[in-house]
Amino acid sequence: FFFIHRSNLYVLKINILIFLFLFVISSYFIEGIFFLKKYHFYKTQLEPEIFNAFSDYKVVASLNDKDDLSKHVDFLPLGLIPNYKTKLCYEEGYWAKYISDNYGFRNSKEKWNLKKLDILFLGDSFGISSCVNDEDEMAYLLNKRTRKEVLNLSLSGTGPLRQYATFLEYGKQKKPKKIIWFFYEGNDFHDIDNELASPVLLKYLNDQNYSQDLKNRENEIINFFQKH
Repeated sequence: FFFIHRSNLYVLKINILIFLFLFVISSYFIEGIFFLKKYHFYKTQLEPEIFNAFSDYKVVASLNDKDDLSKHVDFLPLGLIPNYKTKLCYEEGYWAKYISDNYGFRNSKEKWNLKKLDILFLGDSFGISSCVNDEDEMAYLLNKRTRKEVLNLSLSGTGPLRQYATFLEYGKQKKPKKIIWFFYEGNDFHDIDNELASPVLLKYLNDQNYSQDLKNRENEIINFFQKH
């Protein structure tokens, strides 16, 4: 028989733990190197092609800069361009894209004809499922798996105050049974600080019956984004 002295066994255990620790750290280090190389490749070689792909789809930036929000006193769109071929992001090796509904949100147009609404989504890029196409979008999947009717009023780059205004403007009258609010502490506190500088958004905060009547101002909304 072969015996290992207790002190040697202790040293062996320590060495094994050190080896496993170094192996895990090395694995993460190697993975990080591959990620950086992949990122560099995208930035230096693919980015021009990415922005030219799907030329009939366009990126529409959501207004969230404090200075921009503060200077619009009488009119501020809460959705994006209505009925528009919209690009979201390029993160998974393809452009995530969708055609916006009648009010600039990520829904099929038929959703606005629903007489009964089970669930309403409010949020930013998490709520809109920013980097995936429609077949992987959360509201679509929730409807597919539960047969619950879902309306998505999320929009990338928005914070809690703008989302509340969006609910009052577009969602309140639909009387949803449930609201799923996507809150991300990583940027929503910063976003709401910017949004408090908006005279228009403050009107929603101070009066829950306030409305810009945005559903009937499609041409003004289109003109607004064409200028910005």
